Amino acid sequence: MVTGSRLRPLSVGELLDEAFRLYRNNLLSLLAITALVQVPYMLISSLLQLPLQRLAGRAQDPTTPFDPSGVESPAAWLGTLAFSTGSSLLVSLLYAIVFLPLLEGALTFAVAQRYLARPISLSGSFRAAFRRLGSLVGARLLLSLASLLVVGVFVGMIVSLVVLAASS
Repeated sequence: MVTGSRLRPLSVGELLDEAFRLYRNNLLSLLAITALVQVPYMLISSLLQLPLQRLAGRAQDPTTPFDPSGVESPAAWLGTLAFSTGSSLLVSLLYAIVFLPLLEGALTFAVAQRYLARPISLSGSFRAAFRRLGSLVGARLLLSLASLLVVGVFVGMIVSLVVLAASS
């Protein structure tokens, strides 16, 4: 480790070298922080998709007759489809708006601590991220809005060009 102040301007090569060194030397800690958010999300998402996967499996099996009087009624099928899709969408939205910024904050804090030659911990990283959760979520929402704006401008330009080309 380098002693003294570690905060100094770095060239692009030094920046990349330091980043790779930090990630290589702290890989297990960073993977643990990531797994604490990713593994529960993936398990919940997979469980919510099970009913939909069962429906898809039955729909692809030509030997399974459609029973209009039983549990396999179109209303039950649509209900299962709506529940599975809606709950998956809700969990994914919650993940994207709350848990992904929390994960990014925890990882950023951990990497900053290691860069400054300080010890890191799972609880300390997540505590620091929780303290800034409002800012992290706000930044995520601003980034999403900016992305939507850019996509909207490009779509508007394309539609305008198509309309102009069709009218001439």
